[in-house]
Amino acid sequence: MIDDRVTDGLRRLIGTPELVLVNPPFAGIDRPSYALHLLQAIASEQGVASRILYGNLLLAASLGELEYERICYASSGALLGERFFAATAYGKKPTFPAGERTGTHIRTSRIDGDLEKLHDIYEQGDLAARWCECLADALVQSGARAVGITTTFEQSAACISLARAVKQRDSSILVLIGGANCEGEMAGGLARICGSADFIFSGESEASFRDWCTRFAAGAIAPPSGEEPVIVGGAPCQDLDSLPLPDYSDFYDQLFLLLPDSKVLASNAVWLPFETSRGCWWGAKHHCTFCGINGEGMGFRQKDADKAVADLARLAERHPTNRVLMLDNIMPHTYFGTLLPKLASREERLHIFYEQKANLDFRRVQYLKNAGVEVIQPGIEALSSDLLRHMRKGVKAHQNIALLRYALMNNVFVNWNLLHSFPDDHLEWYTATRDLLPFLFHLCPPTGVFGLSIDRFSPYFDLAADFGLSEVKPVSSYYDVLPEGAPVDRIAYHFEATYRSGSRENPAVIGEIEALVAQWRRAWESTGEVPRCHVIQIDPEHYLLIDTRPVAAETFAMLTAPQARIGLLGTAEGGDGTLVDWALSRNLCLRYEDAILPLATADPAVYLGIDRRAEKGLRAFDERTLTDPLTRDAVRAL
Repeated sequence: MIDDRVTDGLRRLIGTPELVLVNPPFAGIDRPSYALHLLQAIASEQGVASRILYGNLLLAASLGELEYERICYASSGALLGERFFAATAYGKKPTFPAGERTGTHIRTSRIDGDLEKLHDIYEQGDLAARWCECLADALVQSGARAVGITTTFEQSAACISLARAVKQRDSSILVLIGGANCEGEMAGGLARICGSADFIFSGESEASFRDWCTRFAAGAIAPPSGEEPVIVGGAPCQDLDSLPLPDYSDFYDQLFLLLPDSKVLASNAVWLPFETSRGCWWGAKHHCTFCGINGEGMGFRQKDADKAVADLARLAERHPTNRVLMLDNIMPHTYFGTLLPKLASREERLHIFYEQKANLDFRRVQYLKNAGVEVIQPGIEALSSDLLRHMRKGVKAHQNIALLRYALMNNVFVNWNLLHSFPDDHLEWYTATRDLLPFLFHLCPPTGVFGLSIDRFSPYFDLAADFGLSEVKPVSSYYDVLPEGAPVDRIAYHFEATYRSGSRENPAVIGEIEALVAQWRRAWESTGEVPRCHVIQIDPEHYLLIDTRPVAAETFAMLTAPQARIGLLGTAEGGDGTLVDWALSRNLCLRYEDAILPLATADPAVYLGIDRRAEKGLRAFDERTLTDPLTRDAVRAL
């Protein structure tokens, strides 16, 4: 619960700044806000003293860490975080959904279990109000002249609640709102329901916020004269190297104060957000049909590799963790020849998460691993080439499966999922996926199976009619949460529509895929050994196969070198069809989409020893991509 000790501690930490930036619930508690700390550094450059207040940590301490996370990481379509603050934001009694809504997807739930168990939390109806009172009192007592509140995904109701509480206490305090929920048309929608705000920053706001701080420091900022907030438009930042490096000290101070016994601290699991690029180099040419993540900033921009390495080194020196959460939508492809070799040569190793394109070969996965990239999110989304083409992903199913194998062989964790319910999709794409899954149980499983969300800024939203979508409207959860008369169509990010879909019209097949994925995940989450289909070298001509998948023909088998080759590469020297038939009969390979898919894994040295083509590929990659001799030598040394 929120007690005097906590509020006193917060007041001491806040001090007496001119500006306080607030991260409200339901942001994750295992990472600071990159955006707020970046703005804090920009304010400092303009002579404005500021602090960051982690309202999400305060609520997690009051609610309990587990209960907080169950809301934070629940399905976004149910808007549980918005429901929690609906009464304080709009005077609207929160309703609890009968069950998790289907047909929407944005982020993966990390907390399993029945969401209806959260009903008791909603019964604590005054906790949201007490959270607002505590924070508003602390902000007013700090003497700050301005308060900025961020909102992304499910932070809007908490943001609006706090803005109102601050203004009720001291109307002279300027209230700023910004974040992804304010981009484009959404800013105008929020302005209609948040009269307590003075300014709403829309889009990338480094330049517009810097200008605002300059005028604020000079005493040239006045409250708007109209009834609605002033919308301050931003433009995509074209020079990422010019941005200051964030300092996450405020986050750590409050984490130690509010959650001293947190599992995040106990396991040193704090992630340090960092970015090396913005936009998407693939999406700028071929926008994936369902993706709305980039909003109005699709154009690709990247940091200089030397600058990125230097900033990462300083960030790691400042804070007691080596975990780095890269915020990039996709890693710059040139970094295989620049950034990764430099990170690999560092004495202090980092533990990095990075989003990738899925068409990585074995060597590129090795480069990632040697540079400290331990977790990747490659946007696999489907195991059907037809469906991937339908999404405009630019990869084929065999490349996705190969990446899962390469990652496992190099001990790189893959964060991925399966999507369904696409407009004009075909049932056979999913039946083929269903039949494929049991052969892959030795590879890293998907986080889940999710229905399509039609998101703002995606082609499905912007060009709905071109894709056969009609009656596009916000998902019904928004109407459960937002006040009467709110411009829901301007505020919402998730939408639903009427369209033909083979998978949506055949839910039994999707249910079968969900059941297989659940079985797959249980096998990996059990205390026993995960399934394997792994080749071990005994001597130059003999190998041992260990196969504990449900589809295994036998658990242990001795293999010759040609047999190991076809199990790992899917090809036989001289095109020996007999060997191909042998591998297919033992499920070491699979005939899928008119190709032979190898399924076995091996330690990297064994795989490279068999795949002589991989060594040739490395030489070709060096000649094609690396022009600097020192960098080329560093990559070869990997």
